[in-house]
Amino acid sequence: MRELLSGYALTLAGSGGLLDNRLDLVPDGLRFRAPRPGAVLATYPFVLWVLALGACISAFMHPHRHDATAERVALVVIVIVFGAFIGRVIASGTLVADRTGVRSRARLRTSRSAWSDIDGFAEVVAPIGASGIARRFLRVRLSSGRVRNLTGLDASRRDASDSIGRLVAALEHLRQAGPPQG
Repeated sequence: MRELLSGYALTLAGSGGLLDNRLDLVPDGLRFRAPRPGAVLATYPFVLWVLALGACISAFMHPHRHDATAERVALVVIVIVFGAFIGRVIASGTLVADRTGVRSRARLRTSRSAWSDIDGFAEVVAPIGASGIARRFLRVRLSSGRVRNLTGLDASRRDASDSIGRLVAALEHLRQAGPPQG
């Protein structure tokens, strides 16, 4: 099975730069990463985090600063919250398929599905978000009849590497072959 999946991984791995979608084989399955949305979304909170960090350092280190404990606590909380959000955004856009099932990490939540709960995968082209721009994304069909749209794993309709289509093919292969053995 690893030999069959290696074609999917090699095709995508050589497709481009740091922010391109990437499909890698891991010892017990595969890992897909779509870093572009996370990198774009993390830019503005990162700037705010740097400003808040500077204010926090100033609040603690400035020699002529009056003792304002509430301000210091608020600044520390802001730095921690923005840091956690940035970390979550950077880690978003990841799908891991292993022997336990498929795990997808989006910006605000992680979804998990066991192989026995999955009926199939599909590539969908539809408008995502407030902009209404059509994007390719992964849809998971569950055995219960519901569908789960993983819009955090998306690509442009003009994506030359067809990364979502290749991901669907690799996941369908894994699903039909049975759970990967570790």
